[in-house]
Amino acid sequence: SCLMPLQFNHISWLSLQFVTLMLAALPLFISWPLPDDVFTLSQAQLGSTGTSVELPDDWRSRSYSGQQEVYQFSLMLEQAPLETWALLLPSVNLRAQVKLNNHPLTHNENDYNSSTARMWFQPLLYPLSSGLLQQGSNQLQITISNAATHGYLATPLVGTYSALASYTARSQLFRQTLLQIIVIAMSVVALLML
Repeated sequence: SCLMPLQFNHISWLSLQFVTLMLAALPLFISWPLPDDVFTLSQAQLGSTGTSVELPDDWRSRSYSGQQEVYQFSLMLEQAPLETWALLLPSVNLRAQVKLNNHPLTHNENDYNSSTARMWFQPLLYPLSSGLLQQGSNQLQITISNAATHGYLATPLVGTYSALASYTARSQLFRQTLLQIIVIAMSVVALLML
């Protein structure tokens, strides 16, 4: 009993390619709902012009040709949070430097000695230690730098650390798992074509 290579007709090949394309496009149609204790920062004051901008902000869409932009936010809190909060930058291009009430923030232990995170469209989660957020007005400053003048800042999220960490982990797991499925599916299709 000799094993025969699998034979597929054209409809099977098209079906496999269609499924692979659908998996690749899935992230365009799915977004995770925000937890109840998370809010968005959808308006910022620009340091370059002093004008207000709606986020997300893609520099190319507003013909900005600088290499750095400063986004300033004012967070009003009725009372200081009792639990640890966090700031999530879902996507930036290319470098982000963040200050809360003039205190530099780091997004994880790996960049503790560097106040500038160099990430390309990766989510950055900044824990806000107790005492950083105060009752009343809190000033948040996000500086995006990109020598290629193609900067981007997605809408920042603020909320409890546990809610944002869970949200980030779930969306990243989905993205990574989906990428792995696509690579495996394309590899299988390639092997079957031999």
